[in-house]
Amino acid sequence: MTEKKQLSLFTRTALMILGGVLMTMVLYTLFCLLGHWLIESFYMAEDAVQARNRALAENLQQYVKEHDVHSTDYESIEAWFSDDKQADLILYGGDTIVEAGTWGYEELPASQLKGEDPAQWGYTTFPITFADGVCRTAVADASDLMLRSTSRNVSAVLSFIVFVATLLLYTRRISAHIRSFSRDVAAVSSGETDHVAEQRGFSELDSLARDVNHMHDVITQQTGSAKDAMKANSELITALSHDIRNPLTSLIGYLDLLSMESESLTEPQRQYLAASAEKADRIRVMTDEMFRYFLIFSDEKPHVQTERFDAQILLEQMLGEYAIELESQGYTVISKALETPCSIDADIQMLHRVLENFFSNIHKYADAEKPVFMTAYVRERMLHVRIMNYVDEKKRNSVESNRVGLRTCAAMLELLNGTMRIESDEETFAVEFTLPITEKGEIQ
Repeated sequence: MTEKKQLSLFTRTALMILGGVLMTMVLYTLFCLLGHWLIESFYMAEDAVQARNRALAENLQQYVKEHDVHSTDYESIEAWFSDDKQADLILYGGDTIVEAGTWGYEELPASQLKGEDPAQWGYTTFPITFADGVCRTAVADASDLMLRSTSRNVSAVLSFIVFVATLLLYTRRISAHIRSFSRDVAAVSSGETDHVAEQRGFSELDSLARDVNHMHDVITQQTGSAKDAMKANSELITALSHDIRNPLTSLIGYLDLLSMESESLTEPQRQYLAASAEKADRIRVMTDEMFRYFLIFSDEKPHVQTERFDAQILLEQMLGEYAIELESQGYTVISKALETPCSIDADIQMLHRVLENFFSNIHKYADAEKPVFMTAYVRERMLHVRIMNYVDEKKRNSVESNRVGLRTCAAMLELLNGTMRIESDEETFAVEFTLPITEKGEIQ
């Protein structure tokens, strides 16, 4: 069974507009016919016409009497029409007949209307007493012309309203389908459902729904593959960490034992022993950095256990410890303590790892003959800690670095709602990190 072909949204809209125009024309014709029938049946009924003609004749008679109008005073008679009267007059006087209306007046020879009955044109004949005598006058009400015009205008307005209402209903139907489609897409993106329901009747929306469903299936498949790969990486890192650390710990232990017996070794052997111990320690550091890097950048973020600390006391203790260690190794440390009292929320273990990495880099790359600068200050409700050292060109060329440790530090600081910035050139290396200042509370 073949699927019924759906019309495009453009085709449907074009057909709807064309049908709406045709429907509007038909409705306009029907409304006009209805208005014409009502006017002819009621307003133009013989009794109604005669009543309006009689009222006009009485009004004319009163006007003639009040203004002492002669039957030949055509300008005065024309002035009677100026009061928004919709009427026509025929004055029969001798050899001349005068036809007057809102359009003006015209004199006609009596022979032109000889034998014609004005009643056939809707006129009613009345004797009107003018100042110069009684004149036979035919009066016809013409207000139906304005009524017919109003009927046509009303028919046009009603037809247009129906056309607009049809457009609005069609637009509302399209909008309802689009809103439904949007809700389905939102549900798919949030994982509430598997697929978007097709919008029957609209080929574009049906096609878009199928594309979204296909994209959802592809993303689901890729996400599953990524999760499987992440799980495999996790198992691999865990296995490597275990398989490398255990023999590495034993190796470092054996090297330490050998270093205790270094007096019995030759000078080349002692050099080889020192190089082996250095490389073993380097492997240990790299293994730790790799494991931390994986832990920080994996989907399962490490738990952050923050506590509130007095920033002045905390930095004095932590930076002071590393400063003492550097000075014991021959470095000169110039420190500027934090002068602004404030508190921060921090995970002390995570902060220790960050500082440990920074000072480890100083051991690896810093020039021991030049000072190391440590500065702490507060700016815009952020605690800034800056550590700067001069680079020993020999150390930089002899030690390889992929900056995994620094990327790990940046990720850990981000977990603490902080930031990290690195500045380096040929002579100096500086790292600056920030942590947000908290409101006063219980200090650890």
